[in-house]
Amino acid sequence: MIQDGKVSLLSAHSGNQISVNQTVEKVSDKLLNTPNKHVEITAPLLSETWSGKTTAKKIRLLLKKQFTFRAKGHQITGQVSDLIENGTISKDGPSINLKSAYKFIKRFNHKYTLSGAQNLTFTTVQGKQVSFSNAEGTLGWSLNTDSEAQHLIQSLLAGKNNVSAKNFNQANQTLNQKNWHKKIANSDHIEIDLTHERLYLVQNQTVAQKIRINTGSPKINIATPTGAYFIKFKIAPITMRGYEKNGEPYKSYVPQADNLTDDGIFIHSAPWVQASVFGNPSQRYNHGSNGCINVPPKDMVKLYQKTTVDEPVIIYGQG
Repeated sequence: MIQDGKVSLLSAHSGNQISVNQTVEKVSDKLLNTPNKHVEITAPLLSETWSGKTTAKKIRLLLKKQFTFRAKGHQITGQVSDLIENGTISKDGPSINLKSAYKFIKRFNHKYTLSGAQNLTFTTVQGKQVSFSNAEGTLGWSLNTDSEAQHLIQSLLAGKNNVSAKNFNQANQTLNQKNWHKKIANSDHIEIDLTHERLYLVQNQTVAQKIRINTGSPKINIATPTGAYFIKFKIAPITMRGYEKNGEPYKSYVPQADNLTDDGIFIHSAPWVQASVFGNPSQRYNHGSNGCINVPPKDMVKLYQKTTVDEPVIIYGQG
């Protein structure tokens, strides 16, 4: 048993399993040699074949060691006992509490990746510096917390003190907190200002298209999330289905749409939105979207033609 980083060896309890074969043989022998066929025996017990002593010794030594964890050129060194704090190891294998490993992976993400970053800043095409706390988004690589925590603990238990990350989100992307601003500023991208309900298509480091938009309504707690995203896929047309603010189901025909997240945030044409709502933050509370970025149809036709899959999208401001 591992408790608070210390190892103790629990004694195996005898008598928990009866040897079927030995018991049958013993009963048979007694019955053959007993005239009245009434016999009493003490059932033979299986002997313990695994005491855990070797494993306990191995874990005690392991907890005294340091480890190095690496991902995409970044690394953190720590103490094994800070991750393997509580759990048990039996002949059936380990059962370790992964809570500390989860926290470790989250800290790694906060320190190096864009998604989850605690302090992230970006300078817009207008020269305004905006910041994100616990940033959301899909842009850049990150570590999958659950699967990577399990991989880390399994590697340490196997005696590996130099562990390379294995479970990535957007593994093919190279952006991180150190390099993202320069790379995005020098490439084509989209900037979305929720405070003023504006979308800016930036090409060759200048504004190629400026659009009045309509974003998520805080009335039903689905304000458009800020953060760093990328266009995952483009689709034209699409029929969107969901629920209105009063709970009634809806389906809407959308001529063009650029997807940003797996849970359904899009930049898309919105023919049903009145012209006076676009670019008007005062209308957002009562007439805002279900989280998507609504674009006037004529503007979306042009935007759709100019945007590409994998293009960065920075969403900032007060929604």
